[in-house]
Amino acid sequence: MNKTIFIEDIFLELCDTFEQQGGSFNRYDRSAAISFYNTIFSQTQLTQNQANYILRLLEKYKNQAQTFGMDYTQELANPVWRQPFRVIDLSKKVFIELDEENLPWICLKFPYQLKQEFDNDINASEGRDFGNVWDKERRLRMLLLYDYNIMQINEFVKKHNFEIDESFSDALASVEEIWQEQNKIRPYSTIKDNKVVLVNASDTTIDWFNKHSTDNIDNNLLLAKSMGYVYDGKPQNKVQKIAGTKSTTFFTDNYKDFFDIAENIDGKVCILLDRSVDPLNWLKNLLMYIDSVKLLREKFKVCFRESNKDKPEFNNWVKENNLGGKVNEGKYFIFKQKPAKWLFNEQTEFKIIVSNNIYPPTNAITRTWMKSHPCVIYFDRVRPSTGSNKVVEL
Repeated sequence: MNKTIFIEDIFLELCDTFEQQGGSFNRYDRSAAISFYNTIFSQTQLTQNQANYILRLLEKYKNQAQTFGMDYTQELANPVWRQPFRVIDLSKKVFIELDEENLPWICLKFPYQLKQEFDNDINASEGRDFGNVWDKERRLRMLLLYDYNIMQINEFVKKHNFEIDESFSDALASVEEIWQEQNKIRPYSTIKDNKVVLVNASDTTIDWFNKHSTDNIDNNLLLAKSMGYVYDGKPQNKVQKIAGTKSTTFFTDNYKDFFDIAENIDGKVCILLDRSVDPLNWLKNLLMYIDSVKLLREKFKVCFRESNKDKPEFNNWVKENNLGGKVNEGKYFIFKQKPAKWLFNEQTEFKIIVSNNIYPPTNAITRTWMKSHPCVIYFDRVRPSTGSNKVVEL
């Protein structure tokens, strides 16, 4: 009786033969082959699509395999697999589960296709991400209830038609009740009759806010947030999104979003260019955009100069493009790596600090200033690495 030869074994042998005797997959197939090898070697079930891909690879490299003494033509004609194929579970369910320490975990089961959207939509409170566990055996995403906004998760599961267990509904009702009581004491801001109002604030605090507020609603929302009164309404624009989160650190990769924010508020903006960036190229790109949307160049002040010996063209370019002049006439102040000392001496107030750093600044003054400022926007094509700081994408 002939011994059954399984396709999984043939594929493992092909990969091992190539590795030992000098055969090779092309660069497009190599990563897939390595992934399939690891899956089979770990005795994990394949999906039907993965199995079909493996058959295509075996057919494609059949002639090369024969040069090393492997001939599996007959097995390909009638492929036999060692394990049944894994059926992808497309079910969606959410429930609450208590662990051994009686801590409540939100358990979510959903297909891989939703992973990216879930990761984008659901954020840990205060930037913490400790209570986020992947249960490999049960294929569950588990979130510690105390670290996550169950209302936000409820919106996600309703949007994607999850099966909602009674345990989740009970937890949601309990949290809603707590929040209703909390609203009687927690400080926050809201909009009433087209005006920003502080809720649960002392008379002294309200008087100070009214004295420093303006007719600009978004400006007043940022003022309220800087006082600890986060906006409680549904954001209608980017500024309101900033005002509506406790995070002070934000990210955008395009000019439009940034200027929609900056031009919509009163007050100055400090822009700190990373020392690894060519400032001339950065400024030329900026100028192209502001000219295209007809922003006044006079608003932009380059507050640093290069050495006339090393880069005289930079200083000439700044002058020729009217990016110098009196700083008291500007709105956007552009510095290289760190702000000038006069900025602090004059106690100039900046509504927004902007940086294109990928990593936290090395300068201690800059790092401390950005960490304590109520609104820091990272503006670059690459999302920054800010350590423990939670970065909210605008």
